Amino acid sequence: MSRTSKRWPPIVLVPTETLVRYAGLLCSSGTARCTAQHTHTPCTLQSSTFASHPIPHHADQFANPPPTPSLEKLNLLFLLHLSHLFSLILHSGAGSSQRSSLQSEVRASFLAVCIWKGEVEVEERSLLRGQDQLRLSASEKVRKVSLDNKKSDARAPKYVASEPKRRGDSVNAHGAFVGINVGTDISNPPSASDIVSILKEKKIQHVRLLDSDHQMLSALANTGIEVVVGVPNDQLLRVGQSRSTAADWINKNVAAYIPATNITHIAVGNEVLTTEPNAALVLVPALQFLQSALLAANLNTQVKISSPHSTDMISKPFPPSTATFNSTWSSIMLQYLQFLNNTASPFMLNAQPYYDYVKGQGVFPLEYALFRSLNPDSQISDPNTNLFYTNMFDAMVDATYNSMQAMNFTGIPVMVTASGWPSHGGQNEKAANVDNALAYNTNLIRHVLNNSGTPGQPNNQVSTFIFELFNEDLRAGPVSEKNWGIMFPNATTVYSLTFEDMATTNTDSPVLRGTFCVANSSAPHSALKQSLDWACGPGSANCSAIQPGQPCYKSDDIVAVASYAFNDYYHRTRASGGTCNFNSTAMVTSTDPSHGSCIFAGSTGSNGSSGGAASGPVSPDNFATQIHSCWLTHLITLLSIMVFM
Repeated sequence: MSRTSKRWPPIVLVPTETLVRYAGLLCSSGTARCTAQHTHTPCTLQSSTFASHPIPHHADQFANPPPTPSLEKLNLLFLLHLSHLFSLILHSGAGSSQRSSLQSEVRASFLAVCIWKGEVEVEERSLLRGQDQLRLSASEKVRKVSLDNKKSDARAPKYVASEPKRRGDSVNAHGAFVGINVGTDISNPPSASDIVSILKEKKIQHVRLLDSDHQMLSALANTGIEVVVGVPNDQLLRVGQSRSTAADWINKNVAAYIPATNITHIAVGNEVLTTEPNAALVLVPALQFLQSALLAANLNTQVKISSPHSTDMISKPFPPSTATFNSTWSSIMLQYLQFLNNTASPFMLNAQPYYDYVKGQGVFPLEYALFRSLNPDSQISDPNTNLFYTNMFDAMVDATYNSMQAMNFTGIPVMVTASGWPSHGGQNEKAANVDNALAYNTNLIRHVLNNSGTPGQPNNQVSTFIFELFNEDLRAGPVSEKNWGIMFPNATTVYSLTFEDMATTNTDSPVLRGTFCVANSSAPHSALKQSLDWACGPGSANCSAIQPGQPCYKSDDIVAVASYAFNDYYHRTRASGGTCNFNSTAMVTSTDPSHGSCIFAGSTGSNGSSGGAASGPVSPDNFATQIHSCWLTHLITLLSIMVFM
């Protein structure tokens, strides 16, 4: 079938701010859906009302778009417009000055409208490194657009668009969850049914099995608990050398239990490249053979395959921005990442700050490893990005993302398959104690479920499995290696740990309601500015309401702006030891500082509901008005493209 040859219309370049607003309307409408692997890969536009069509890099790749409703046509037109602009940057022979001009116009990038699972996420790509970056997030309940301008001479306040989260569950509204590992190196382990009862009692909805124990898989049937099943290292050689062995493994350990048992992932081996180098060459073949078996069983959509790696795979993980994988394994890592990319599988990471803290011998403070607050004068930052890291866990995750990016892979999510802290150690293992273990795992759960992401990937949630449920007395190594569990093998508690969403308990606490942390008006403005930057940055306060155009923004009143940030931080962290001090620039008051539509956390608000969110979903009427305004503002662009179509 021949394509009609029509010239692409004159490109009307519009300001970045216009693209941001325009993309925000697309996000809010929620009607356009597309996926992208890399910036150089065409997206596939998907909609419930029209078939999928490739978005072209060049005009002659797209002839006649299908008839669509007006709003979906608006989405399609804008996608085409951005696609062409972005393709000019990547593929045209334009000179450096013209290329730079184009870059400035589409700094938000074509990926700004590529929606994955109901969300829009734009991360800084190599093309745009060091420049302004757009972070968009669209969800069913909260539709927000934020532009984070990063400057070398000043650190912009960090803010995260938050959303109400489900209570009483170890998963947040965006899908990030906290699960737990169940190991088997136990001399007298509990029965499978007892283990499942413990999981239910603790409301744990995600579990990683380090093997494929059939009794556990049977006991987990009809519970709804999502299961990661493991291929132990001692089985890897057989699976990686024979397609039939891999198929047999899938049939016996996965297909035989689905759908009653909710198996979602297969973890192939564990830290193979760093602990079992003799099996390194069969790792990727094992993944491929198992994937082929899943395809044959029609389970490849439900079950994803990956392999957990330790952070020892990363050369010089700090600063995260310059992290790369060990060059020894470059060839295997390239094949591994390509496999993950092709199968939409996560990068499985074992992130254990305990090991790095011990090996560092005081280079990093214990507070940094345990997610505890650091004083402003003890902040740890990446000198290349000016991003501040309040904990070692985030730095490890960002180092992994940057290591993948260094190999030209972006968009592969990181799933932390093991992270924890030992509760007991030998005489030379002073950091391994109950207090530190409780602090680490409590703060880790809160951190994973509070929608903060990481400094480098604030819109990417990091699902995490605590290591581990039981102490394993048969594990080799020092005393600490046998004491990572939150319970003893006899099912008694080492320390009490809750898996409920603790990230939401602070703001709504009856104890804090009616109590506010506000800026001290007598404090020097320079001190307030420093404390404000800390609250919105390392302190992870939600500062979206004090951005320009938002209800709590006051350009000429730093006391009011700082008060909102201080109060949000205070209500989020009070239960875990957060204070209202900020180097003596803040104080506690019972006077509600809310005003107009700017509602402070802890306020009962005008309708009697608890405050804490100054903005909400776009109303249908308001959205229609914005759409109409957008059509008028960009009539020339739209008409030019419509003529082409």
